[in-house]
Amino acid sequence: MFGATVTGVFGVSYALTREPTKAAAYGAGFITAVGTLGYIYANSKVFHKGKSGLGSCDTADSVIADAFGKNSKTALEGKIALITGANSGIGFDTALSLVKHGATVVLPCRSQDKFNGAKAAIVKALGDGVKDRVFGLILDLEDLESVRKCAADFHALGLKKLDILILNAGVMAIPQRESTKQGFEKQVGVCHLAHFLLTGLLMPALKASGNARVVSLSSMGHRLAVDLDWIDDPKLELKEYSPWRAYGSAKLSNVLFAKELNARYGKQGIQAFSLHPGGIHTNLQAHVDPVTSLYWKIVTPFAFKNTAQGAATSIFCAVHPKAAEHAGEYFSDCNASKCLKDDWIQDAKVRQKHWAASEKLTKIEY
Repeated sequence: MFGATVTGVFGVSYALTREPTKAAAYGAGFITAVGTLGYIYANSKVFHKGKSGLGSCDTADSVIADAFGKNSKTALEGKIALITGANSGIGFDTALSLVKHGATVVLPCRSQDKFNGAKAAIVKALGDGVKDRVFGLILDLEDLESVRKCAADFHALGLKKLDILILNAGVMAIPQRESTKQGFEKQVGVCHLAHFLLTGLLMPALKASGNARVVSLSSMGHRLAVDLDWIDDPKLELKEYSPWRAYGSAKLSNVLFAKELNARYGKQGIQAFSLHPGGIHTNLQAHVDPVTSLYWKIVTPFAFKNTAQGAATSIFCAVHPKAAEHAGEYFSDCNASKCLKDDWIQDAKVRQKHWAASEKLTKIEY
């Protein structure tokens, strides 16, 4: 590809000096060729496999097939999973794949209508035989009282255990500061504090599993956290609101939480993972500024995934045996990956301070 680029650049330069009328056509052909090669490179499994044998082009279903082979269709029978934000986007594809391979899923949604739509789509895709394995709860992550009721409603379902908890829901880059019902900045409130509380309230069911996994969806956007001063704030908030820095703090919180959760409970049968799902066009981008949105659309063929690919790393962390070898770590493209703020993540004092602040704000002790 590099050779084609060099040849093309010199070819266009020659055409401009010798035959200007042919330069535009030559340049267009060159751009098309490089674009085609780039697309093939970006979307070929051959070029994107990591140590796990999987990579950015894998899908939720291909991850399960890799994990369980010919037994994949029934591999997750008896497993109970709860996924937040599963009525659309990668959360929906995550739920769909889990149900497809035998799991029972619980989908907390903001309204009954949203759950009904998600369940109908799953049943339409997989058949009426799965409808008794899809349960719904009402959950508003902007309200901690709703989180408490959701957890109580889960226990009331009588499922007795929870094998997989996927903390998928989130918000991103809200232009102006907004508050949750309890007054927290919305990005850290929704992405971290509500999920921290939900996990704590579901610990009895996770412990009952004996082999549970908690998957916390972060983002490479955690690198946008430029310091740790916000951990000392009474509400885990920046001194001055910035849409992307606040997002960075929230996503760094997801990584810190998973790492510390695994440190505390990994040997008790509850492993935790954090991950970057990749770039995927979903409702998450609702607040992104027009310039950033346009840029993302331009690079979509080369840098973005579809929702089935976006769900792959969540599924990898939730069920693949190879993920267990790196419990507590940060993942990207179905492989353990070094976190961009690794020094902070590996610092137990930072994690413990963050944990203590989260317990105090959500009024829960694990």
